[in-house]
Amino acid sequence: TLFKPTGSITGKVMTKNNTIAGGAMVLAYDSQGAEKSRAVADAKTGIYTLDRLNQNESYTLKVFSSAKAKAGTWTTEAGYATGTATAASPAVTLNLILN
Repeated sequence: TLFKPTGSITGKVMTKNNTIAGGAMVLAYDSQGAEKSRAVADAKTGIYTLDRLNQNESYTLKVFSSAKAKAGTWTTEAGYATGTATAASPAVTLNLILN
């Protein structure tokens, strides 16, 4: 197998009211829709980091509020946001705003 260099995506999760969304769950999906990485946003800073992603590949990120993450309800209702980014090294930054 060929070695693929890895990259990361990092950023901050905020609410639409510009407050930190600590505890939010951030998931990265590849172009086939398969989950490739997940992280929980830091409770105090809202910062998350998704590691071990294939460098230079594009990922769709979905973020859920901490309440949704705890309940395991991965839906597109309130508390859900999405974005896309290409993994890089050093990490590329994608800040996300919860609905």
